[in-house]
Amino acid sequence: MSMLKKGADGWRGIIGERFSIPAAVHLSQGIAQFLTEKKGEGTLLISHDARLQSKAAADAIIKSLVETGYQVAYGGMQSTPATSQALTQENCIGAILITASHNAFYWNGIKVKISPGMPPTRDDEERIEKILAAGEIVVKQQKGSAHSIERKKIYEGYASRILKVLSPDQIEEIRKRKYKVIVDALHGVSADAFSAFFHFLGCELTVLGGETDPLFSGMLPDPMNPKSRKRIVTRMQNEHFDFGFVSDGDGDRLCVLDEKGNFVWPHDVLGLLFEELVQSRQEKGGMAVTGPTGSITQRICKTLQRKHFKTPVGFKHVSPYLQSKEAVIAGGAVGETGYSFSKNIDRDPLTSALLLLHICLKHKKSVSQMVESLHVRYGHSEYKQWTVSTTPKADFDLKEFGIRMVEDLGYKVREILDFDGYQFIIDDTAWILVRLATTEGGMRIYAEMHDAKELERIFAFISNAMHSIPEEKA
Repeated sequence: MSMLKKGADGWRGIIGERFSIPAAVHLSQGIAQFLTEKKGEGTLLISHDARLQSKAAADAIIKSLVETGYQVAYGGMQSTPATSQALTQENCIGAILITASHNAFYWNGIKVKISPGMPPTRDDEERIEKILAAGEIVVKQQKGSAHSIERKKIYEGYASRILKVLSPDQIEEIRKRKYKVIVDALHGVSADAFSAFFHFLGCELTVLGGETDPLFSGMLPDPMNPKSRKRIVTRMQNEHFDFGFVSDGDGDRLCVLDEKGNFVWPHDVLGLLFEELVQSRQEKGGMAVTGPTGSITQRICKTLQRKHFKTPVGFKHVSPYLQSKEAVIAGGAVGETGYSFSKNIDRDPLTSALLLLHICLKHKKSVSQMVESLHVRYGHSEYKQWTVSTTPKADFDLKEFGIRMVEDLGYKVREILDFDGYQFIIDDTAWILVRLATTEGGMRIYAEMHDAKELERIFAFISNAMHSIPEEKA
């Protein structure tokens, strides 16, 4: 039996290859034992997305865990943030979620949440795999039991809890404003929570992709993919909306569009949110971001005299800074954001949406005006990220290749950061990062430059240079 592949968040595999129901059940036994070791005896929450085999895998996992002595609660089809917050609400020690997040429809996988909702650390994941490799699965003397939780209770509980982030007066002001909001759930599982949330806020809401579809209507359920945003952008260019939001397959990523339908880069969203938390709410702590995040976050932290932490890609690397309160906000380059004051210490897209509505209302500005004023205060540079299908051979020297590539572009490498791939620093606001993709294969390329034309030149040069890399055969 093939083991699912560990990635930036959980384990995943192509359905029929690495992902199978027996493989999911096997992994879940190791997860259950790990959660019991870490948190003590208690109830495990099981939920899933709408992908192929997700419901069948959840049923098989529940049956297996009950047979080996665990107490299980079934939450049904839920977004990942709704499941995370339900751990506290339902007094569970952890959750097992069957989902492949933003990957294409033919992928599936498993995520883990540890009460109060944190993702496992790298050490935690290694412990789970060690349990499985050593055959340390323990069958308890008494059979466990399972019960179901009403779906609506979980996603409405999540949506209503987020409203407590603001004061009742601030919520009422948003309700009076009656913002026009459009959300594209990309046929994933986030529509119910978003609908409940924005209706609580009195918004005039339009939902696209609200019907779940295991094939995601032929789209990639990743809001960072421009093709996946095309539908909502078209609507926003032809109708008036104040805000646009796009979620991924399991609902823990949130991409923002301004009132014109323009995509707002996650580093700018982080900047707006961080300013509000520090200057208006007087929250303590700095900002933790993953390596590819735009440099404006560093400039903001420097100006506000707060610490800036940089980690490898994966929310599991930034969440410890939230738990320790060293950071008040954490996120990265793909629309994932969490907060130290959130009960679950996990990605919390509804809190981000709520704060953005509040910020725009307070300043009496649109999203585009808020972003423009942010750039006036802290500077602006051009940013791009893209994926190439090339997977280098194991012995290929990616670092040396990157150095030559940067030099051939006419730049000198000032510094190299190597905690996740290789980030070649040219100056404070110019850099190129190359890293291997953790799940699907291929490579991720990120670049930030001073002007758009130069960024496009770099994009064309790097894309062409990738053809010279000796490729690992499948």
